[in-house]
Amino acid sequence: MKIYNCIKDFKPVPNPVITIGTFDGVHLGHQAIFRKMKEEAAKMHGETVVITFFPHPRIVLGLDSKDLKFINIQEKKINRIEDAGIDHLVIVSFTKQFSGMSSEDFIRDLVIKKIKPAKIILGYDHHFGKNRRGNLELVSRMGKQYGFEVE
Repeated sequence: MKIYNCIKDFKPVPNPVITIGTFDGVHLGHQAIFRKMKEEAAKMHGETVVITFFPHPRIVLGLDSKDLKFINIQEKKINRIEDAGIDHLVIVSFTKQFSGMSSEDFIRDLVIKKIKPAKIILGYDHHFGKNRRGNLELVSRMGKQYGFEVE
C-alpha cells in the first residue's frame, strides 16, 4: 500500500475507487466497504484509494474529545487498512482551517481534481465537511455532474 501524508502528493492512478472516512477501528462495516472497493476496482481495472484524516476531527474540533476513546491508534489503523488489501491511503491533515471547508469544495477541489474518481463508495450514514453537511445524496449529485459512479 502506498501512503500519502498529503492529498497533493497523490499521483493519478487508473480508475480509482475511493472511500472517505476516519476509519477508527477499521471495524466489520469498514472492512465490507473495503471488500466492495476491491471488487469494483477489479471490474474496472482500477485501484483502491482510502481517504482518511489525522488527527481525529473530534479532537481538533473539541467535540467530546476528553471522553473520546480510540479503538486503534493511527499506526494500527494504517496496518489494518493495508491488511485489507487497499492500494493507496491518503491521510489528510485535519486542522481547524480544513474543518471550515464545505463538503462540496472538498469533493470538487480535492477528491475530483486530485484523485479523479471512477467510483466513490460510502457508508449509508456517512457525513463529512463543514457542519457534516456532506452525505451520500450530495456525492451522488456531484457524481452525476462530474461523471463518476457513487454507491
